Amino acid sequence: MDESREAVFVAETDNKIVGFVHVEKYKLLYCEDMANILGLAVVEDYQRCGFGKELLNETEQWARNNGIKILRLNSGMKRTAAHKFYRVMDFNDEKDQKRFIKRL
Repeated sequence: MDESREAVFVAETDNKIVGFVHVEKYKLLYCEDMANILGLAVVEDYQRCGFGKELLNETEQWARNNGIKILRLNSGMKRTAAHKFYRVMDFNDEKDQKRFIKRL
């Protein structure tokens, strides 16, 4: 992991990791830099306990410390509970899209 470009934060309770967030600096030619959340997960038994919120708060602080003012994340269409959480955390739906992959 390139620590100047990305970070991982974990949520712990009772000496047990119960969640993580992985974020990277995301640079594009056509808009300002963003912090791209590559992964965010909390163990099901620990969801709705504030761990996801704390992980996102750490991510926001990391972005601010790196001069970044926009957070970005993608979430699968079927993850409706996660979408509700992101909206509560002040994320806005930007667009629906399809992802295309070509294996080489």
